Amino acid sequence: MLFTELLKMAALSLIANKLRTLLTMLGIIIGVAAVIAMVSVGMGVKKNVVDSISRLGSNMLMVMPGSSNRGGVRGAAGSVITLTYDDAKAIKDKIKDVSYVSPIVQGSYQVVYGHENWNTSVSGVIPEYVEIQSLTLQSGLFFSEHDVEVRSRVAVIGTTVATNLFGEVNPVGKKIRIGNAPYTVIGLIASKGQSSVGQDQDDVVLIPLTTAQERLIGITYVRMINVQVADSDKMDAVQSQIETLLRQRHRINKDAEDDFNVRNLTSLMETMSETTTMITNCRRNWHYEYHDGKCHRAHQRNWHKKGNRCNLQ
Repeated sequence: MLFTELLKMAALSLIANKLRTLLTMLGIIIGVAAVIAMVSVGMGVKKNVVDSISRLGSNMLMVMPGSSNRGGVRGAAGSVITLTYDDAKAIKDKIKDVSYVSPIVQGSYQVVYGHENWNTSVSGVIPEYVEIQSLTLQSGLFFSEHDVEVRSRVAVIGTTVATNLFGEVNPVGKKIRIGNAPYTVIGLIASKGQSSVGQDQDDVVLIPLTTAQERLIGITYVRMINVQVADSDKMDAVQSQIETLLRQRHRINKDAEDDFNVRNLTSLMETMSETTTMITNCRRNWHYEYHDGKCHRAHQRNWHKKGNRCNLQ
């Protein structure tokens, strides 16, 4: 009986205050929609960050050159030449729990086939790069360790390069020119699409590392070494071992700074995920506090209008 009377009183109150009822409903609807939208945006950003880093490979460590320091002025990261192919081999041979290692050199070149040409990224890698990046071939094959040893002029290309140079023709077996030198296309990489930041992952040409170093770019160092760890639980231990090994190989004194950087992509991914989650939660909590504050003040005004005292905290 009491419940029925309360419902009647509530219905009569809503009917008597139609405008206030409408505005209250509108506020609740907008508030709930705003919370849903903010949470959705936060989760979307989090997913994009995780996907973008995951595309670089799972359980990944990236070894990069350090920065120069001349006259007290520190240069940008990678401004010193310190890493070599031999460093990559030493990491693979001497450190346990390392599945794959792939040093990389890279440059932008005009690639030509017949009357067609295309400016793209040309990377020098070794066969283990396929495993690290989880690449699959649409046709043809990837170059071998023998191709790296003898500096073969062979290339594996992405679908964007293939489309712009060959159209609908199968590029495998065709010859292209990179830096005025002929290269035989032996493989076509299956499309990976765009990254979360809009980068075309199919706009690439891969050639043997030593070919890129000695026949194309003319360098003896590498720009980066990708290391895939067998177990995610061993990431920190392997990172520490790599740092110790490279300090020994580069003959760095005990008190001197490293001339390289080792970046843990798993830790980076966890940090970015925690950051986006924290931002989403902060926005959601701010909305609740703001909404509750408005309701609190509105309740106080209603009590004062009726001549009552409000002791709400």
